[in-house]
Amino acid sequence: MSSAQALDQVKADLRALSVESRRKQPQVRDASEAALVRLGQLNVSTTPAEQLRRELLQINSDLVRPVLLACSTKHPKLIQLALQALQRLLGARLISEESGAMVVQSMWTLMEESVEEVRLLQTAMLLVSNCPGLTGRPLSKALALVLRLHFSRSSMVTQTAAATIRQCLTAVMDRVMVEDAAAPPPTGSSSEEIQPAAEDAKNLLTDLCLLVNGEQPHWLHGLTTMTRSLGLELLHAALADFPKVFSGNPHFTRLLKEQVCPLIIRLFGPTHKHSQAANSALSSTGISSGGGASSYPAPPAAPLGDLPPTAASMA
Repeated sequence: MSSAQALDQVKADLRALSVESRRKQPQVRDASEAALVRLGQLNVSTTPAEQLRRELLQINSDLVRPVLLACSTKHPKLIQLALQALQRLLGARLISEESGAMVVQSMWTLMEESVEEVRLLQTAMLLVSNCPGLTGRPLSKALALVLRLHFSRSSMVTQTAAATIRQCLTAVMDRVMVEDAAAPPPTGSSSEEIQPAAEDAKNLLTDLCLLVNGEQPHWLHGLTTMTRSLGLELLHAALADFPKVFSGNPHFTRLLKEQVCPLIIRLFGPTHKHSQAANSALSSTGISSGGGASSYPAPPAAPLGDLPPTAASMA
């Protein structure tokens, strides 16, 4: 979708917000109408697409303000319209880094109030995939939001959250691939410098190892627990789908040797009380598959051949 097409849809969303908020939410109405005025000042018909996108990003705070105000109203219809507008902006990559951080905070508040959980997951996936400027703390909070919703009372939300976090993991690892491809060949001390996308992905994988091991995460703020089966599945997906990252980036090679492989070997070990859980957790992905933290009879240790090739070579 072009920026001009997205602009037409965003205008329609802002008009809908203005109409819906006219009587009881004047601050949303005023912000929506102010955003429409700013959009009306753009010369869409003669402006090249990339320049139009830059101009839209320059007035991003004006576009996002009515959306965030609508999310804070506790008015169901306004919140639905706001999340719809956010998804359109994100789909066209029209959310700036600064706006992205504010969007995450607003979404977190909605998540804690159990509001529009499926729409929040859809929005979070677009945010992680289409807002490359979202890094560090805001990115970690967006991912933690998805993982928190995996514990929703609704089975549909739980299933959607599981699918969404897999997509988010892929997006985070894809960023590393793009970053590595654009980076010059490492020389000397530069090989020890970690780039932003790699740092985020490394922090995410490190926290997955901690959570699988029953420890508290350091980077995924606001998350305290996760099912072992999901954690192992996500680690397996990263290893299986991004072997070049683990073999070619020294930070991930070190992570694999020092954290991932020892964790997997320990969980698969015949003397570990969770070996059956580790086996169960990955059966659907080609390692073995499984459960929670209760004690099971210990099976034989899983052969290294069952691990992803990258991990097996390091184990």
